[in-house]
Amino acid sequence: MDNLFKDNLLIFSASVFAIITLIIMSEFFFNKKTTTSNFNRKLIHILVGCFASFSPLFFSSNLPSIALALIFIFIDIINVKYQLLKSIESINKLSMGTIFFPISYLIFSLFFWNFTEFFILSFLILSIADPLASIIGENINEPKVYRVWIDKKSIEGSITFFTTSFLILYIGSYLLLPYSLSYILCFSFFIASSATIAELISARGSDNISIPVTSILLMIAFDFRFSGTLHLNQIIVSSYFFMLIILIFLLYVFLRFDALSLSGFFGAVLMGVVLIMLTNISYLALLAIFFILCSIISKLIKKKDFISTKGSKRDVVQVYANGGIALLICLYDYFQPSSLNILLFSSSIAAAMSDTWATEFGKLSKSKPRSIISFKTIKHGESGGITLIGTFGSFIGSAIIGYSAFLLFSISVIDVLGIIISGFFSALIDSILGATLQGKYKLIGSERIIEVENKNSTHFSGYKWMTNDIVNLINTSVSPLLFLIFYLAIL
Repeated sequence: MDNLFKDNLLIFSASVFAIITLIIMSEFFFNKKTTTSNFNRKLIHILVGCFASFSPLFFSSNLPSIALALIFIFIDIINVKYQLLKSIESINKLSMGTIFFPISYLIFSLFFWNFTEFFILSFLILSIADPLASIIGENINEPKVYRVWIDKKSIEGSITFFTTSFLILYIGSYLLLPYSLSYILCFSFFIASSATIAELISARGSDNISIPVTSILLMIAFDFRFSGTLHLNQIIVSSYFFMLIILIFLLYVFLRFDALSLSGFFGAVLMGVVLIMLTNISYLALLAIFFILCSIISKLIKKKDFISTKGSKRDVVQVYANGGIALLICLYDYFQPSSLNILLFSSSIAAAMSDTWATEFGKLSKSKPRSIISFKTIKHGESGGITLIGTFGSFIGSAIIGYSAFLLFSISVIDVLGIIISGFFSALIDSILGATLQGKYKLIGSERIIEVENKNSTHFSGYKWMTNDIVNLINTSVSPLLFLIFYLAIL
């Protein structure tokens, strides 16, 4: 057993012992009514988070940190299920923050271990800025409360988060990175702003993942585009800076025209920023074509209140349900470039377009839709229903994306055909899932079927967890797999 392995094992054992001791002490003082669960949870968050932030300096490989993450994911799952540790129990029973924290650490240990400086800075934002913002927001008298999505936020807390994040980034970058002060200033402002947006659109503890992941991705992207050598004035006049301004302006227009909710606006901003900074602008262009055309057609086609859904405004969940898989493919392409990734990306967008256009064109049908499973007539707007004109719209939507990919990426005709076919058939699978597995609810005292549960409804069919957003996510995930099968079949 070499000395390096012994050192790693010693630090790993000491880390597990220290964290478990900290939890036991918090439970002891909580039972003695010396501390509250809120205080204990934030204290553990800060202390364990700071250790996690600097763990790349302690361990010679990512294996000990992966093991640590897995151990505490298991402990947290058991705790959430059986409520064993009252001292760190969240006030919000729906919050999964205690589980998301070690999951976030696992993601960093698996994928970002070699980005040591960015690893440290990103996790320090989560470990210090996030709990500090919460403390300020909870203890200030008459805070100015607002809501971007689900969780309530305070202006004072958000200002604290941004300011603390900026200071962590500025001081940390000065100590860790060989950059000029003007570059560090721009870098710190950019990342702190993005992390603040990620915190705004997070809910129920998901900020434990969204804050550090957003931060490190944009650190990598910023460094990739500007290489740590440009001065502040050179960054401001760069083409990427102007593209970001144009992106925000266009998304604001969609916000004003009710194509996006506020959470959807901020979610789309973050997605667009990542695409601009990490990928070819053509990726963003294809996503823009999808979103613009879907927004326009939804405005042109008369809306009918057939069924209770989440509405025409896309919130942050809908934005990522339709574009999240495409974004992941883009990120993968940055680290593992391949011409195949472009085709998989286009296929995912084609599926989202095909499904959306099927729904919109289906509204024009004068005859009732038929279930894709039983072929019996069902009510307009009910998931799983298909119409002739809706199916035609589905194919046209997929074809538009296929042709757009042809123009943007100069791909072959056979690749275009694969994109169209995979997108179209994925939309059909979407309908099958909608007819069989998607949760549906019946209003009490009525025959009306809705897709979003409320207090006046009863569960009618499907699984409650299988929401329309989950179905959309599956749709955009299946399409690249179908394209891959098509691609391998013609090789």
